[in-house]
Amino acid sequence: MELQKPDYLLSLASAGILVNVECSTWGATKKDNKVTEEVTSAYKSDKDSADVVVNLMANVKEHKEILKYRNDIRNWLRRWTYDWAGSIRYLPMMRIEKFKDEFNTVYKPSFDRLTNELVDKYEDIVAQMAFKNGDLFKQGDYPSKDEVARRFKLEIRTIPVPMNDFRVQVAEDIADELKKHYEDNANEMVQNIMRDVSEELTTYIKRVAASCTVEDGKRKPKVYDSTIEGLKELTRTLAKFNVTNDAVLETMRKEAEQVLGDYTAKDIRDSEAVRSSIKNGMDDILSKFGVTVA
Repeated sequence: MELQKPDYLLSLASAGILVNVECSTWGATKKDNKVTEEVTSAYKSDKDSADVVVNLMANVKEHKEILKYRNDIRNWLRRWTYDWAGSIRYLPMMRIEKFKDEFNTVYKPSFDRLTNELVDKYEDIVAQMAFKNGDLFKQGDYPSKDEVARRFKLEIRTIPVPMNDFRVQVAEDIADELKKHYEDNANEMVQNIMRDVSEELTTYIKRVAASCTVEDGKRKPKVYDSTIEGLKELTRTLAKFNVTNDAVLETMRKEAEQVLGDYTAKDIRDSEAVRSSIKNGMDDILSKFGVTVA
């Protein structure tokens, strides 16, 4: 019996791809077994009850900057993609060009620059650590300059949504069970992604409405360019990425797009009439779909 591919998976395969952004860094820590033994012995505790870990790059600005930027990369990845499986993320087709452009022109060059700054100063840093770490310093704990450079890596890999490896000739009863399991998994992936998309759209609508709120003649939060452009980008994406054909999501998308129109964040900041119109429009969308504004 031939297993059929669920329509959901076919939709996902045509609407996007899977991406894996690998950001490898050097943790620069080393367990000191000798000191660990001394500490546990001094406190009369089991030898496995504690570990003394030496920070080989303690307070080194260049190393801390790389680790901080790794978090920036993770946040950027979450903004553009949706959960799929572990480090593999789902990227809608509409976002591929801009996603790759930002990776190649912003994140990869910045990561490489920060890495080069650390590597260029590495030998001087190691010499400084001999004074900072005192008796905890061991030259052998530090890899060579070339090895350190190899430990920092930022790469992107794209993967098509798997479709062709599920046609299996098996006994009918087993095929039925596998088919149901396969369809359930595919359905769960889609529902999770579309739930995230729906929450993202609702959050943007709330943020725009809140930013246009006026109290006692004074506006509350500032209208940010990133918020307005983020909502516009999401409505453009959803125009071709409603893989479950969710009528409510499509209606919310269209209405949000119509309310914003061609207005920019500057237009909204500069005009009380525009702010009021957009505030009322976004509130109407939230009210219509029963969304409570916190």
